Amino acid sequence: GGLAGIALFSEVFQATNSALFLLAMRCFAGVPMAQLPELLVGLVKQLGWAAAPVYFIVLVVLQVLPIMSSLLYIILAGAIFGPVLGTAIVAFAGSCASMIACLIARRIARRYGFGLDRISATAAALDKAVQEQQPSSTLMLLALLRLSPVIPFTFSNYLCGVSSIPALFLGMGTLVGSLPAQVVYVVAGAVGQKAIAGELTLPPAFLAAGVFATVLAVMQVGRLARKALDKVDLVKSTSA
Repeated sequence: GGLAGIALFSEVFQATNSALFLLAMRCFAGVPMAQLPELLVGLVKQLGWAAAPVYFIVLVVLQVLPIMSSLLYIILAGAIFGPVLGTAIVAFAGSCASMIACLIARRIARRYGFGLDRISATAAALDKAVQEQQPSSTLMLLALLRLSPVIPFTFSNYLCGVSSIPALFLGMGTLVGSLPAQVVYVVAGAVGQKAIAGELTLPPAFLAAGVFATVLAVMQVGRLARKALDKVDLVKSTSA
């Protein structure tokens, strides 16, 4: 429907802008595309103690404004800060960005009298059902939605702003539900950086198998989350 079309356009728009940005950087820096990540890592590390807070702000902005995809920068966080600090920066940046986008959308919607009923009658019915759930059920639903990427991240944040979901709940659900995928991306960045630096002690085949197994595990979690969401009969509870 209309929501799916907007969501798809949002993803394509961000991916296209990300590709154009990388192409522009390649032309400006005069280096091969494969060396761009290493160049970005070096530029951020030159900031010293300010690298972490600056990178955090950049990630928040990228996830609040649907201009470019933040995926590359999430992966680079592992290469720059390592798996632990990188995951912490990415996780809290995503949580903060979701709350900020939600509050922006809510303020605009209230100012112009815009509601979910003008977007989708089904979405409005689902929102009404969510209002009747216990807070713990709402948090679980939000975490499942993040585990199962059925709606693009930034788009879903603004969509939640038009709903009755509290921004704090959205931030908490995002923090928990997005963590598995974020860990995979950040660790991949950290491992890639060590490989480039020649600091890996594991055989490449063993390392590749480990990364592949982790990705499969996250995909399985996503499938389980989608099944769980299918069992949440919110429309039925609305009509009850």
